[in-house]
Amino acid sequence: MKTTPPKRGLLLINLGTPDAPTEDAIRRYLKEFLSDPKVVTLPRWIWLPILKNIILRARPARLVERYQSIWTTSGDEDGDSPIRYFGEQLAEKVALVLDDSRIEVRSAMTYGAPSISQALESLMSSGVEDILAIPLFPQNATATTGAIAAAIKRSIAKLSDRYPIENGAPAFALSMVDDYHDHPEYIDALCAQLAPYRDNLNEPDCKLILSYHGIPMSQSKKDPYLEQCRTSSELITRTLDLPPDSWEMTFQSRFGPMRWLSPYTDMRIKALGMSGIEHLIVACPGFAVDCLETLDEINVENREYFLEAGGTTFTYVKALNDKQSHVDLLSSLAKQHWSHARSHADVRASSVAASASSNANRSSSSVATRSTSLKPAAAIRVKK
Repeated sequence: MKTTPPKRGLLLINLGTPDAPTEDAIRRYLKEFLSDPKVVTLPRWIWLPILKNIILRARPARLVERYQSIWTTSGDEDGDSPIRYFGEQLAEKVALVLDDSRIEVRSAMTYGAPSISQALESLMSSGVEDILAIPLFPQNATATTGAIAAAIKRSIAKLSDRYPIENGAPAFALSMVDDYHDHPEYIDALCAQLAPYRDNLNEPDCKLILSYHGIPMSQSKKDPYLEQCRTSSELITRTLDLPPDSWEMTFQSRFGPMRWLSPYTDMRIKALGMSGIEHLIVACPGFAVDCLETLDEINVENREYFLEAGGTTFTYVKALNDKQSHVDLLSSLAKQHWSHARSHADVRASSVAASASSNANRSSSSVATRSTSLKPAAAIRVKK
């Protein structure tokens, strides 16, 4: 017997952004971001004094002009951060694709506004019974996806006076997609962005850089991140049928004295410019939407490195942002999760004979394995 599906909530979560391109707003954002032990794993007694007395005193002022340079590219007449603007655009467009009055879609930031707590409270107050969180990080790392899971747990615990927690779980279903690094629609969307450059990359003086956000080696040992970056890169270049020597995978945005994943993007770009490579194409598959790290670090800073080192042309391939292919990907992730969850609920509710039950279980398994790229979203549990 068919049952009415519950009212559902979809939460699209990105890293975060300052509220404004000002020194004070950047300082508040950096304090929240860099205080998270999921992001910086040094002992608190070592790290927090460095953060307070050195980084938060010097770095915000240096970042004002860089944030201002990207702030006016999107949003209303006052401008906005691209990461927040595209997040809101994605939420609106995914809601249109899902086209279901019983599904509410929200955008949220791990750090900054709109916060995960604000978005969750908005969904809860609208009466949702089933929330799916999709971190906008195709590859899973503790500093990103792990930080989001921890933030969701903290937010639910804070709201527990109004939305009770029973046996470690909220009164509604709450799940999160771990990653989608090899999802066919993700790979196809990126390949569509890169397809216009495929012929160029068959020339010996042209190179493609696939640049991912770096993480410290100490974190990489525990995360699936590096292997997932490799898988994404191999699927992209294989789909485009690129020669093995036409592309490289690198890692950007490192800071501090620790050893990070390598090769480093800036060092490789300088070396390629000096080695005779004339044309460089750079894409950042790990960034769902454009932000300071792509629009400034890659398209401005690393462009200068390459041209100063002897290169001729530098092309930055924009992130998926709010393109329809990105909207369709996120919509598919949600629909596939809910379809999988519904099939299992139907199996659990079934009280027919053993043979029919066996058939139902086989049907459920086919849903789970139909796409090797989408693992069932994990339920999130919260300590009281």
